[in-house]
Amino acid sequence: MWYALGVLFGLGILVALIVGVVKGASPSTPATPAPTGGGTPTPATAGTGGTSWKKKLLGWGLVALGIVLVLWASSALWTKLASRPSGGNGANRMTAGINQSGVPLDAAAFAISQCESGGRQFETDDKTPLKNREGSSASGKYQFIEAHRKGAKDLGFNLDTEEGQDGYARYRLLRFGLKDWQADPRSKTCIEEKLTSMGFRGGFDLSVVSSLSAPMEFVVTASAGEWSKPLFFSRGLIFETDWVSSKKEKHQIEYTSDEGVVTVEEFPQNKIVVVSSVVRKIRVKSLEEKPVALRITLRPKA
Repeated sequence: MWYALGVLFGLGILVALIVGVVKGASPSTPATPAPTGGGTPTPATAGTGGTSWKKKLLGWGLVALGIVLVLWASSALWTKLASRPSGGNGANRMTAGINQSGVPLDAAAFAISQCESGGRQFETDDKTPLKNREGSSASGKYQFIEAHRKGAKDLGFNLDTEEGQDGYARYRLLRFGLKDWQADPRSKTCIEEKLTSMGFRGGFDLSVVSSLSAPMEFVVTASAGEWSKPLFFSRGLIFETDWVSSKKEKHQIEYTSDEGVVTVEEFPQNKIVVVSSVVRKIRVKSLEEKPVALRITLRPKA
């Protein structure tokens, strides 16, 4: 609102300055002689054509300053409007931090799946998740060990399905880069070789994975009266939160900015929710007597 008022005020001042400068440059009107049949002569009009060059320079300088202020306010207003949340039902749309120096997500996921399982999710029966051949609890397309199962399930990913493995792998890649697969030197070497064969000729950072090429969804459960574990967003993404249920249960979302500023919003609400800073992490809490399931959608930043 204040940016909009600033734009309107700046435009008004700018128009007034231009009109003033143009009038100031108008020539004076000479006096006309009295008519021959008698009458009153027309007096000369005292124009400002003789205004000093210093006054003219000051006037145009103020005009230029007005233009700069209007452009600045317009840019700030556009930024506000572009980052506001979607919908009026309490759905929330925010921007996470951006880092484009890493490996593209799809390329990283493909390289990992080829190294870990040859891109296969199941055994030859097409039903049993592919087991690790060296005796560990790892299974599936990306060979996640059992310790990951509960965390994946809490986010809505079933590791016994290919869709669940794909979704959870992308979630982990966006949050931690290739850290999960770098502990084993053989996996790390294989992934680097795969990426090199795909055209990445060195210089890539395996700890960083750049933004999504397509939207990704997962579910977070907000416990009653307790804040959830934080979800970190450290890549160039837009994220949206919405209810899984159509009941629109009451809940809170806590946003922590890059600078450590904490903002808490309660939903549902009708007003537009805007967090102007870059959001690094969020936590959620149910205000009902039971947990609330929230769907989080990650989208590439346009």
